[in-house]
Amino acid sequence: MLNKYSKLLILLLSSVAITACIGGNTDSGSSSSTAAAPTLASNTAIPPAVSSQAKDEALVKGGDSTSATTTLADSTNINSSDNSSITADAASLGSTDNLIGVISYNVKGYINHQNPPGGWNDTTNRGKLIGAINAQIKTQNNKIDFIGLVQTNEKFAPDGKTPISNITHLDGQLAPVAGIRWAGVYSSCYYDGNQIVYNSNKWRLMAPGPFSNGFKGCGPTADNRPYLMALFQNIASPNDKKVLFISVHFPHRDGNWSGSATDLNRTFNGDLNRILTANNLNAANVRIIMAGDMNEIGQNFYSLGSTFISLFKGSNKSGLSSNIPTCCNGGGDQFDKVYANNSNVEQTFSFDIVGGSNEIFEQHKGVYALLNPIQ
Repeated sequence: MLNKYSKLLILLLSSVAITACIGGNTDSGSSSSTAAAPTLASNTAIPPAVSSQAKDEALVKGGDSTSATTTLADSTNINSSDNSSITADAASLGSTDNLIGVISYNVKGYINHQNPPGGWNDTTNRGKLIGAINAQIKTQNNKIDFIGLVQTNEKFAPDGKTPISNITHLDGQLAPVAGIRWAGVYSSCYYDGNQIVYNSNKWRLMAPGPFSNGFKGCGPTADNRPYLMALFQNIASPNDKKVLFISVHFPHRDGNWSGSATDLNRTFNGDLNRILTANNLNAANVRIIMAGDMNEIGQNFYSLGSTFISLFKGSNKSGLSSNIPTCCNGGGDQFDKVYANNSNVEQTFSFDIVGGSNEIFEQHKGVYALLNPIQ
């Protein structure tokens, strides 16, 4: 029979064991890329503004770059990749307050045009686009952190009317690269779609989010021009500045949309503030990277994009990729840009698919930008 001291000892040991279970590292996991994905906190659910869009969907997916995934996400679910598998030399990848390599590409998924065909929606052209991205990754010595794609429509649903985006996830199609484990965030906006692909060995996706919507709505009668934003933390240097990456496809600047504060107040400002305030951040202490087809605003960003400069608190602490012609079919429009606050743009390159500039309807060139932080 146990005396009172033995009972007290057993009670104490039981308490320690329970405390250890509760306080353990919830991020720990197997180093295998097939490990079960951790469950995101409840506040990572798609916000009502997104989930109420019948055709809008957002997916967070991680995976080995050698395995392609073509499963569409349900608009009410977000799945997180297991980012606990970090390469042994993760620290050598650099910190957030260091160089960041970005690729931005309008891949022209245009399902209403046949001659010439669209890009992402055509099997042959999609292969060429992925090949061009792979070649650019190799050209930049694999120093790519984020890839943003816009206009990722692929086909119509069986009803022949409803477009479907993001059947093909870029992170599952890229060539294997040592030290890189690609993962992706995806969203659809009826006739348009976005993808953000990132190196999940270096970057951890943070809650809340991701958030997506259309600058002018996401419906069959809207000029579908979406944004997708997601916040990332550097795994090796978690105390460095967070990175808010925003993939955008701006409307053309016309009488209905100017890129003004009024235009952005509908959803964009709200989603931006949700991410920042939930993480005790503001635009001055986070690196915001906005990349995509910005149309006329991209071509005249410092005059027409003043709302974004003010919103991101960029002023003299911001950088814009160079004025390189990217649209269309070899034309001279400088629409595709990368803008970042708290950063300088060290380099900008454009690249194209093999076969020239007339393989795809309204063909764009891709843009690579190397961003250096302003401390």
